[in-house]
Amino acid sequence: MLSEPSALPCPGSAVKTADRMNLFLFYGSPVPPGEKRLLLLFLDELHRAPGAYRGLFAFAGGERPFMRFFTGEKAEAGCAVQLSHEIAACLKKIRPAGSRPLIRETDAALSALLSEGLQGDAALPASRVALWRNLSAAPFAGRERILREGVACLRADRNGKGRWNGWPFYYTLLALTEMPYGIARGEIAYALPSCRRAIARLRRPGTGRRHDLLMRVLAQYGEKEASA
Repeated sequence: MLSEPSALPCPGSAVKTADRMNLFLFYGSPVPPGEKRLLLLFLDELHRAPGAYRGLFAFAGGERPFMRFFTGEKAEAGCAVQLSHEIAACLKKIRPAGSRPLIRETDAALSALLSEGLQGDAALPASRVALWRNLSAAPFAGRERILREGVACLRADRNGKGRWNGWPFYYTLLALTEMPYGIARGEIAYALPSCRRAIARLRRPGTGRRHDLLMRVLAQYGEKEASA
């Protein structure tokens, strides 16, 4: 259930709009058709704005280039690429009527970005996680290979305690749950002990996005690993 303000879009803020789209999707709440129409108009405006990142999306005019991920971690760098992938991922999942041309255009921009190889802000761990969410949202040429290669990079950064050095834990965990299980299985299994410790430490058990994510991971994947 939604427990936070959730109107779509949020005028004047691409960051808040992305967060609210994620909120609807994470809790499985339907977006009213009227709001879908407004959302598509707003996202098309962000796509065509002069400051759009590499043909993807821009921050809203006058908006400070700062964001937190849906799971609460602060984006330290690479906000433009991370926001673009977040918006694209949510757009593909919500799919407002008439959104196909915009999705095709953003996928073409994504193909161009990938063809150059990830570098700069696009190569940061948090940016890679945002890319995984974008790729996992809908079919895309070569996505299984890209996801497998990404998870291999993540595996190389294990810290031995159920987390990964330099990667935002909850945001990464969210992206792993959205991938095909066969690709994400090893890293989810590795993170399960850390998930159990984290949920025991939460200050307000039973509330909050992180709690709900951890509960979902433990309920869905803990049982799978126990029976494997």
